[in-house]
Amino acid sequence: MGEITIKVADEALVRRLTELAHTHQISPEAEATAILRRATGVPLDRESRLATARRIAALTPHRRQTDATEMLREDRSR
Repeated sequence: MGEITIKVADEALVRRLTELAHTHQISPEAEATAILRRATGVPLDRESRLATARRIAALTPHRRQTDATEMLREDRSR
């Protein structure tokens, strides 16, 4: 596993990265990795895809998310 150490002088940037990580329920390191993957076009791992799904679901709070299985069954019965 490779390792990169980044020293960030901009505290607001570090704070924002930490807030994003908290929102996505992942570590700041995992958040930074997901950002780098998106920026470089590397496919996201399972954890990052789940974080993205959670972020999208958070856009419509207090609403039940439609189960894809139900949608498939409805479509097949037509």
